[in-house]
Amino acid sequence: MGSKICPICDGKVNSINFCKTCKRFVTPIETSHTFYLNERREPEDYQREYQYSGDVSDYSADKPEVEDEVTDCHDEFETELPKWANRTPTSAKPIPNPDTTYTTKKKSKKAEGVISGLLFLAAIGVCFRTSSLWDVWQQYRDEQELQDSLDEMHEMMDEQDEKNYVDENGYSYRYIYQPGETTDYGTDSLVGLSADEVYDRGEACDGVAHYEGVTSDELEADFLQNAEEDGILFEDTSTGTAGNLSLYEYSYQNGDTFTYYNKEKYISDDECGIDVSINSDLNTQAIHSVRIWQYPPDVDDGFCLDQIYEDLVMALEDETLQGDSLERTTEMICAYQEKEYSADDSSANYTDLQIGKWSLTISRGETSLGIAMDYLGE
Repeated sequence: MGSKICPICDGKVNSINFCKTCKRFVTPIETSHTFYLNERREPEDYQREYQYSGDVSDYSADKPEVEDEVTDCHDEFETELPKWANRTPTSAKPIPNPDTTYTTKKKSKKAEGVISGLLFLAAIGVCFRTSSLWDVWQQYRDEQELQDSLDEMHEMMDEQDEKNYVDENGYSYRYIYQPGETTDYGTDSLVGLSADEVYDRGEACDGVAHYEGVTSDELEADFLQNAEEDGILFEDTSTGTAGNLSLYEYSYQNGDTFTYYNKEKYISDDECGIDVSINSDLNTQAIHSVRIWQYPPDVDDGFCLDQIYEDLVMALEDETLQGDSLERTTEMICAYQEKEYSADDSSANYTDLQIGKWSLTISRGETSLGIAMDYLGE
């Protein structure tokens, strides 16, 4: 039975030549002994095992030999120790100290936890930063799209302004039919005219009748004054587009023609949702027609078109529209203001009247009410 002894501390060495006392790997001193327990041996066996030639009963004589062997081992160790200390390790990857390894693992796990936490916080920061950058980019893109739309709209308005007509009072009017452009209607055709061309002709159009009781400017001024006395204030239209110009000459296949020189001037009151347009001849300012519409911002406020109609009739100064006729017409307007819009029967939403030389149409919309007045003439 053999054993391994550390050559430094004489401690036991394990199977991988590691000394637990010195805590290192050593080159052990190996011994081999055979022990016999509770059995008898023949004298020749004992003599052969220990090379003893005397009496087997006197085995104390071999003790000095054992001590000499141990002394020789220590002498050999003292000779080999310097060589062992300066030797080159045979293993390219030395085995670490178990105690050191354990401590390092504990520290590594702790460090890994700290690093993981930092990485998690960094990831949150990156996400937050990325989200913020995305929001900024979205806002920038929306602003750019809005700016592009505004630029395009302004460009179109500038182009349109170049085509608009501005009168001597600074009012801007949009051409319904561009001057010089021809529009075909089957065998008939329409040619747009400019305001200067119409002024050069110097005559009233012959396509519609003209009411010459007041001019369009006089009608507008008197109507605004009457409405103001009733607490209705209309906006100033001296800036921006004040209305439309519909100027053209219409030709039939047979060669007959008629002209139409209409200037539409409109005014509005956003508080009550009222729009009024006065249509007159561009050259003579004689009245062609008048349109009144109301779209109440709040349905609960109701309509006040009966009062607007009365203010307009008084400004027109046509007696056929005043007196009993005015009273009956305002009563009918009030009836339409109170009735509900009919989606099933469209004929119930309007009525046509003729008062004197004027044609009136009262129409009820789902959320609006309108009055159209056209002068019929002789």
